Amino acid sequence: MPARYPRGQGRNAIKRQEVKNSFRAAENSYRRLRDTLTNEDDYEKAGEFYINEMRMKRKQFALSGGLTNRAKSIFNRFYELSCGYGERPKRVVFNALLIILLFSFFFCLMDGIRKKGTAQATFLILTTSISLL
Repeated sequence: MPARYPRGQGRNAIKRQEVKNSFRAAENSYRRLRDTLTNEDDYEKAGEFYINEMRMKRKQFALSGGLTNRAKSIFNRFYELSCGYGERPKRVVFNALLIILLFSFFFCLMDGIRKKGTAQATFLILTTSISLL
């Protein structure tokens, strides 16, 4: 006789929940290790455990489904890549320089601003505001 699952839950849903629970357990373990290392004033290693904690949180969002959780997962991934969850300051400097160089390149492609056209003025406003971020 085949196994029966609760209504609305198939084998995949149960496996997904088990994986999500293991990510949650790993997140809690990383958090406890981070807190212990922070109390011992080992901030460098504590930062690494914080990064792993946030990665586990992102994986939980990805498994949860739904538009809100998917958006949280994407934002969390962007946060990791752009600045390493605040633990990688070199990434912030690199990304700032990359944005400035990228928009400078676009500005050169547009031949700067020669006329006071609305498209060029809009482009100038966008490049200036984004580079100031």
